[in-house]
Amino acid sequence: MALNAKCLLTTSGIMTIFPPETNKAGQAPQNQRKDMSNKPKAIKKRQQEELDQKHKAMLYEQAMLEGIIEGSPDAIGVAIIRLNCGCRKMAAVDKNGEPASKVVIFRDNAANICDLCKKDDGAFARVTEAFIHWDKEPQDHRKKQEIEVKVLGSVPAPSSQPH
Repeated sequence: MALNAKCLLTTSGIMTIFPPETNKAGQAPQNQRKDMSNKPKAIKKRQQEELDQKHKAMLYEQAMLEGIIEGSPDAIGVAIIRLNCGCRKMAAVDKNGEPASKVVIFRDNAANICDLCKKDDGAFARVTEAFIHWDKEPQDHRKKQEIEVKVLGSVPAPSSQPH
């Protein structure tokens, strides 16, 4: 069986065998090389665009948050509920855990919320994250927890009833 391979004998006496599709440097000939020159730049550009989108979303959310606090003089914080569709619900919260504004549902850079939110008003089952952004955080840790539970709810405990 004849191999169509190239051999290179170095000055140290070591023979290197290259498959037929490589040159002495171990590289594929120019016409067989994949063009990788643009790939790293494209990946970096895509990653930068994703970071830019996340940054813009955070800035938009921050602007909404500040607008809600500014429009609600009794607010000590804003409840933020993020949904799996990308929409968010926000509402100002007063010192007793009561709503200090209407609930606002929005989606970044969109004229409308998604169709699913239009149907179910941002159902609890689709919540991915929920927290309160405090503008004037209560000093008492218990009071803070009471407000969080009242506004955001808590994870239901397993049923204590016998089966």
